[in-house]
Amino acid sequence: MIEAFAKLGPTTEGIQKPGVGSAAAWLAHIDLLKYVIQSDLSSALIMEDDVDWDVNIKDQLSKAAETVRNHTGAPFEEQNPYSSNWDVLWLGHCGDIPRDNETFTFFQDPTVVRHSAYEGFAAGYLRDHFPEGQRAVYKSQGAICTYAYAVNRKGVRKVLEYVSGGQEQAFDTKLFHGCRSGALECISVNPELFRHFTPDEKFGQTSEVDKQNWGGEEKISKTAEGEKKGGAAAESSKYSVAKKITGTTKNIKESARCKALWDTTCTGRRESITDMIKNIAFGHS
Repeated sequence: MIEAFAKLGPTTEGIQKPGVGSAAAWLAHIDLLKYVIQSDLSSALIMEDDVDWDVNIKDQLSKAAETVRNHTGAPFEEQNPYSSNWDVLWLGHCGDIPRDNETFTFFQDPTVVRHSAYEGFAAGYLRDHFPEGQRAVYKSQGAICTYAYAVNRKGVRKVLEYVSGGQEQAFDTKLFHGCRSGALECISVNPELFRHFTPDEKFGQTSEVDKQNWGGEEKISKTAEGEKKGGAAAESSKYSVAKKITGTTKNIKESARCKALWDTTCTGRRESITDMIKNIAFGHS
């Protein structure tokens, strides 16, 4: 079934087919969208299994929900706390650069990372267009990576119909093109509230998608074999202290995953003294 889905549609120049790992992940998204319809849920948040979030996620989502309602002009009697005036609500992504002249609704959030600590392709845009300490809600046409996205009863059938045909490199790029083309009505919260946790690079690739797409199993096997030859000293230095075996969650100030496992934050790049001076010099206080 996975191989058949990966080969759906004609072979057309410019249209990429998903790899085996991407096709398997894509089918899992389709199954979850079907489940939302079959269960007649009013809304659902779909998260990838390596996702992470801030320990303050409840407060973050409460503010985001109010801002989404305001931005979409939800009537008072609308019962969905995030309104229903969208097909996809993109809460977790690896970046989103809005179109020119986009209309933003900002909200204050003390848990958002500083611009100088934000990592990803959208870092420059956020620095130049977003106030420090604030997140924005707007019509999404540039989000990529489906770490966490919501669907609702009104739009989930439209989303399912759009993504079920395959013929794209991965599920997230298919959804991205649906939002950009206007086939789907999408709303983003940016900077993101959910992000994937990345294990320490010495462990190699651990994603089931990457294992099947890029030979991660072999990479992990070679890494383990090399450490085995290194003897007891190498084994001890790497695994004896559990708190040192941590990865990172970019753009999340206080990782819930790392708080639970190692009582640490696992943030990505920290703001340096140089960055702080630059922020002050350019008015990003």
